[in-house]
Amino acid sequence: MSVYNYYEGFVRMSKKAKECAYYLNNELKNFDKSILESKIDEIHAIEHESDEIKHEIMENLVKEFLPPIEREDIMIITHYLDNVTDNLEEVLINLYILNIDSITDKSIAFSELIIECVETMHKCLEELHNFKKSKILLPLIISVNTIEEKGDVLYLETMNELYRKNTDPIYIMAWSKIYDLLEKCLDSCESVADELEVIILKNS
Repeated sequence: MSVYNYYEGFVRMSKKAKECAYYLNNELKNFDKSILESKIDEIHAIEHESDEIKHEIMENLVKEFLPPIEREDIMIITHYLDNVTDNLEEVLINLYILNIDSITDKSIAFSELIIECVETMHKCLEELHNFKKSKILLPLIISVNTIEEKGDVLYLETMNELYRKNTDPIYIMAWSKIYDLLEKCLDSCESVADELEVIILKNS
């Protein structure tokens, strides 16, 4: 009977998060309101593939006698990775719900930062199997935190500009929601990185 590789499961989930991040970035840079509904279906298909990996991890964990790390940690990482893809999908969904007509430069800047953050998170997960000996995992985790902090700065600047330069309450409400969701994407990556740091500390 083969042993399930949870580390590989995490990497596969993070690859789906990367796909979603690049998909969102591309849709923001090439925004077309008229086909947005079909684009939601496409990003949902990626998110669904991530869900299937999540269920696979959980099904194996139920049967697992001795997992490589604590069960709780496997569950937390899986949940946080699921949040990353869910939050990325939510951005596109809300662009449709809020009837956004055109995209702001700030939203594209956020999506570029999200790609950087997801890429770094993915590198963390690729290295996780070697967490007891790795010399690069902790610096990568710190990099995720640093990128998220850049996102906090961008969020403050963006929200200030939104309220300072606009008077239409519906426009302000809609873009406040979108910026909140974009910032949440970065936060969800940081949650993954923070949990990886917990695993390192538990086992050091």
